[in-house]
Amino acid sequence: MAEAGEKETHDQFEKRFSTLVIHGFVSLSTSLGIQSGLFDALIKLKDEERTVKEIADTAGLKERYVKEWLGVMVAADIVDINPETEKYSLPPHRITFFQSGSSDSNLAVTLTDLTMYGAVYKKLLDCLKKDGPQGLSYSEYTDFHTVMSNHSSIWVLQHLVQDFIPSMPQIEERMKSGIRILDLGCGRGLASLAFAESYPNSTVVGLDISQEAINYGKERAKEKGLTNVEFIREDAACIPDDWNNTIDYIYTFNVIHDLAHADKVLLALNRILKPDGVFSMIDIDCKTKHSENASNEYCSMLYTMSLFHCLAISLFFEGSVGLGTCWGREKATEFLKDAGFQVDSITKPVGSSQAHYMCTKILK
Repeated sequence: MAEAGEKETHDQFEKRFSTLVIHGFVSLSTSLGIQSGLFDALIKLKDEERTVKEIADTAGLKERYVKEWLGVMVAADIVDINPETEKYSLPPHRITFFQSGSSDSNLAVTLTDLTMYGAVYKKLLDCLKKDGPQGLSYSEYTDFHTVMSNHSSIWVLQHLVQDFIPSMPQIEERMKSGIRILDLGCGRGLASLAFAESYPNSTVVGLDISQEAINYGKERAKEKGLTNVEFIREDAACIPDDWNNTIDYIYTFNVIHDLAHADKVLLALNRILKPDGVFSMIDIDCKTKHSENASNEYCSMLYTMSLFHCLAISLFFEGSVGLGTCWGREKATEFLKDAGFQVDSITKPVGSSQAHYMCTKILK
């Protein structure tokens, strides 16, 4: 890339574009290795050199395909090869990036999204056409809630009650004493269950529009013997009036930017939050203007996720505000204020690249 202030040359862009194309293909193969269990096999075999057959047998896969996959990994410097023995190994310093549950594995989880996006590629092409569909239904995304749960699980399990809630001592003490907590867009209920287990004096409500996700949360709560959590299927924009001023703490994680009627949902959340309540909106951290996200590779990934998922599912609904993943701090703050919230602080939670908008009601 050209230095700041310099005009990029043809050759510089060719090199950069070539790298982008190559990385795209390698990403597909890396995702395949994660989902097929090949990286799990390499980890199980530790960092010792192994033959193609040993790796294939450990993974329970066909040897010829595994050999071709290893060719990709060796050429991309992800898997090492001994040129004298033609045996393969995954070095120790790379293992945690492919090890389920490790703090480094978020990148690998993100890579596996590619298959979900690929499945809707042709339908998204139709959405782009002026006379095409407005958006895509949640039902178009196979195993959506498993994917979303994989994204949030590491942070929720390692940081939610260990670091995040303690960063707000005023609400943590109330949780310990016993309050009513709402986990909006709870998905499969991982955060709801964590709240219920850690704060047994509090009552937790997990709310989501997906019956499949709600059923999953109910089953996990039953398995854990938790009686202070309930899961409810409900459109967040249609929360009944008898909830008004009944919730002490509202928590959302990467939910609001997906919502077709985010403006109405935020108004509903303001309505049900007690006057002294707190609303934690954790969402993508970026700027609203494209120009302020220029040359930011991380944002280029986020915009792609939005194009293939977040924006498309939002625009499926009539009257959608169409926020998209990268609605940014400026627009997020505007929406929150319009809904009657005061943004007391915007911080980055420990272990996360997201933004935490800690909000309270503007009292009239």
